[in-house]
Amino acid sequence: MVDESGGAAAVRRLLQSPEFELIPLPSVAKQIEFLPEAATVTVTSSPTRGLEPTLELAAELSRRGFTAIPHLAARSVTDRAHLSRIVQFLDSAGLGRVFIVAGDSKETGEFPDGLSLIRGMEDLGSLPEIGIPAYPDGHPFISHEVLRRVLADKQEDASYMTTQMCFDPSTIADWISQTRSQNITLPLHIGIPGVASLQKLISVSAQIGVGQSARYLSRHTGLFRRLGPQSSFSPDQLIADLIGVITDPAADVEALHLYSFNQIESLEAWRTGWLAALAG
Repeated sequence: MVDESGGAAAVRRLLQSPEFELIPLPSVAKQIEFLPEAATVTVTSSPTRGLEPTLELAAELSRRGFTAIPHLAARSVTDRAHLSRIVQFLDSAGLGRVFIVAGDSKETGEFPDGLSLIRGMEDLGSLPEIGIPAYPDGHPFISHEVLRRVLADKQEDASYMTTQMCFDPSTIADWISQTRSQNITLPLHIGIPGVASLQKLISVSAQIGVGQSARYLSRHTGLFRRLGPQSSFSPDQLIADLIGVITDPAADVEALHLYSFNQIESLEAWRTGWLAALAG
């Protein structure tokens, strides 16, 4: 926990209205009930499941009064006709925000990356509020230079950028400093891994088969063996170590993006506990 001089007011502001990330798996149904009223919720996509579960869950969340943001994976969009149907669905469901990623599918259609999908939506005359990913910890297949260039290319059409799940505060801080020095001015949503058992991390990663949590697990198997399968992760220390970034106007931290692993009940208990302690 942090005191007022360490940025408690800034942390409280971010924790009052974070983004919650959900994965469209069967486990999500019961967890939706624990979301705070009118919360902002992003919905991931997977190459093995396609975009339909993502869009359907986002539409359901919107009907229930949440601000829903579906992830659109460019490599899961086969062609312009498919994109046109997606745009029509977004319009009919009242989904005015999307998060555009390249996606992890090895197969690709007409849109091999996020930028081409953004351009495709622009050509269709439909450009909703767009969030894009950012990679402080790098990408396994894309160089840092290419990531920087693509981020610069996308920022003309994007509204904000959200960082990948990263457990190293110094890596996040260094990346922000470098990115701001390169004239990337998009507001920043810092991706924070939520409260989760290590078993849950492993289980969810296995089910979705892709994504940053799976990559993290593959790089840190030694750590998990030492902690044991019943151990759990909490973002307390990570947030405390990011106070300098959160309170720096140059960083322009607009929101916290909470990777929930579909464990909203425990994540929400953690969040409200922090808010109560900060208020006291």
